[in-house]
Amino acid sequence: MKVVFYLFLILPLTLAFTTGCKSGSAAPGIYVAPTGDDTAVGDAAHPLATVAAAIQRSGDAGGVIRLAPGVYHERIAIAAKATESAPLSIEGAVSKKGERLSILDGSVPLEAAQWTPRPEIGPGVYAYPVAAPRLLLVEGRTVARLHHEAGFSGEPTYRAEEVLAWPSDHREITHYRKESIPFWETIGGVYTPSPDGKEVYLRLSGGRDPRQIRTAIASAGATVSLNGAQHVRLCNLAVRGGDVGVEIGGKDASSNTVENCFITHGRRRIRVADGANQTLLKGNRIESGALLGQLPGTWGIGNARDPLAARKEFIYLYFKYWASGVHISDDVSIIMERGSRGTVVEANQIEEGVIGIGLYGGDDVTVRGNTIRHFSSVGTVIRDGGDVAVYDGNLFEDCNINIRLHDLNGTGPQRHLWFLRNVSRQQFDTGSHIFCYFRPGSHPYPDHQILFAQNTFIGGGKGLSLPLPSQAVCGLRGFQFVNNRFIGCGYALYGRIDWFQQRAMFGHFDYNQIIGGEIGRHGIPPWYGAHNIDDTRAIGWQVSENGVRLPNPDRGRGAGVNITESYNLDGVSFPALSGLMPGIDSGTKTPDLGAPAPLPPAIGQLYDN
Repeated sequence: MKVVFYLFLILPLTLAFTTGCKSGSAAPGIYVAPTGDDTAVGDAAHPLATVAAAIQRSGDAGGVIRLAPGVYHERIAIAAKATESAPLSIEGAVSKKGERLSILDGSVPLEAAQWTPRPEIGPGVYAYPVAAPRLLLVEGRTVARLHHEAGFSGEPTYRAEEVLAWPSDHREITHYRKESIPFWETIGGVYTPSPDGKEVYLRLSGGRDPRQIRTAIASAGATVSLNGAQHVRLCNLAVRGGDVGVEIGGKDASSNTVENCFITHGRRRIRVADGANQTLLKGNRIESGALLGQLPGTWGIGNARDPLAARKEFIYLYFKYWASGVHISDDVSIIMERGSRGTVVEANQIEEGVIGIGLYGGDDVTVRGNTIRHFSSVGTVIRDGGDVAVYDGNLFEDCNINIRLHDLNGTGPQRHLWFLRNVSRQQFDTGSHIFCYFRPGSHPYPDHQILFAQNTFIGGGKGLSLPLPSQAVCGLRGFQFVNNRFIGCGYALYGRIDWFQQRAMFGHFDYNQIIGGEIGRHGIPPWYGAHNIDDTRAIGWQVSENGVRLPNPDRGRGAGVNITESYNLDGVSFPALSGLMPGIDSGTKTPDLGAPAPLPPAIGQLYDN
């Protein structure tokens, strides 16, 4: 597989304190530099030494705190009650290449000489005299934690001591693909607390010696915490070395912004929770920074073309079953939970990890214009809440499941979820675009209103994957799937045969185009509308690194239903959705099918028919 890397650049191309985000204040501000003095006046010539001192000095008055290039080894707690007219902006320096030069680092460096070889435990094992840290970093990358009992659910488990003693060429068999993978080469290294809790054991692949490289640890908590803060902006910063990168919470927290930052490390890179309102996350680059043998990503069992698929599966299972001890995917780049409202996630580059965006209780959420790629579990998952959640114009790519709708048969409130103008991309014949999950058990549940309109789904083994029918007593009657396009998907509709026999199981699937692949795993269901375009036998379509080529691009033009006006599906009338989709096909009575934006380059090999 060929992986394409993208650079994240910020303009202008000169070293400056403000680039993409502006302070809104003409005041000179408070200056901070690693070489400063907290008793100084805090101007450019006499900066303070710590960000904490600058925040204390600023108080609730707002203004600008300007950070000089360098590493600030501190954890920042901000509770300022600034105002819309006088916000508090904390701004870092940016290089000509767009690198964030002002680094907030919540980790603690370790002394190389205190690492002690422990060959009696295992080859290449070292011990450090410290209680179990939340994170352990090697050369700026996070090492995978090893729980004291590791292994896959329902299978024999290993004691941590057994794993540490494995030979350097040890291989494991993956759970789903049943393929053999090199353990140490895949995971890159592990750390685990000693049985008495007084030391931490570390073993790195390739026999690397921690006495010869940089190591650090981090305890629980966030590198930057905005607790009850209002009108605070974090701009052009690098944030690392925390179990959480940036945490925004508290019922008084309102109108805070994280913009043009680089955020890495931790189980949560950004967490918005505890009633935080009107948070803006814009233009950031967010990644896990994990020490692994290769990028995580799609590993679905249908793909025989990717030689790294089995390793990607093992990465997913390791972080779910071996690392956390709680058997959940405990790694999320952006998580919105516990009553947060009004969060906007816009134009971020979110890469590498287990879960990209997790909506676990946040309401009135907008996710637009983001790139979400290389996640071993899901690109985005919506579990609870979602009173209204709009996903508009995003690119989902190379996540084992790009979009997961979780707990749809839960007894919580009705959800209103809109997925508009997104591009979802997978390698050929592997991974799912949309996965609907029902919890075990059969009981009535809310009739969720879920709309997918003008999206494009490229590649993948499964398009819309439906849950077990025995748990879907109410079906998905509030589901609308219109004006979308599938290109080269194994099955556009995937599920048990019950879904393909009963009209009442699904709302509406109409005005879609299916190019290549198959329509349904069990044929054509009774809820498959009359206006869909069946191009499954079309010849000449192609997806490559240069984009998508269709044999007849005009087939989907003007073939949709205009949902910005009142519309009809299978004899049922629906109100206009123009308020949700501003600017979409303005004045067009019959919109084109699929996402209107240009399609991105492919992530993998050429596939066609």
